[in-house]
Amino acid sequence: MINFYYKAALISTVIALQACTTTGDFNRPSQPGTTPTQSAELSGKSIQKIRLGKKTNAPMALIAEDFLQALSQVPGLTPANTTISVSPSRNGFQAAITRGFQKRGFRVVSAQTGHSQLRTITSVNRSNTYEITFTVQLNELAMKRTYMVAKNFVRPTSSLFVRGVAPGSISLDDRVFVESFRI
Repeated sequence: MINFYYKAALISTVIALQACTTTGDFNRPSQPGTTPTQSAELSGKSIQKIRLGKKTNAPMALIAEDFLQALSQVPGLTPANTTISVSPSRNGFQAAITRGFQKRGFRVVSAQTGHSQLRTITSVNRSNTYEITFTVQLNELAMKRTYMVAKNFVRPTSSLFVRGVAPGSISLDDRVFVESFRI
């Protein structure tokens, strides 16, 4: 029985350490093309292999999907009772998130008052041009996250910051950025 608890504790420690190391060192800028790959072995058996970051032909669509996954958890934000009002698309990210709302069944209209106003902001980190911070605002709700975007590779480099929703109501799900996952 003790052997079982020892193995369970070791597996939990390995998984916890992997979760800490796969998000990168926040005190050091991310380098383009570098992706954390972690694996662990217990008695010669591979437990898990995670690579955070994903190659994609549509980086803005992948980032938009990350925000839409979080937005789908906002109480009351449903296609049945929300119309999204957008200004003409100024950038690829706004176009991608607008398409994502439409695919989920939201009614999207040109900028009009009386509807949920969608605003997107992108800003490039001056010290590391591969890090881009994306902000999505929908009325009083705001979400912000930074990603490393190099060529066709995307990896989140920060947590998701949320304003306008009760703490704990949004669960971050980074599986969309996991290249391979095996137990």
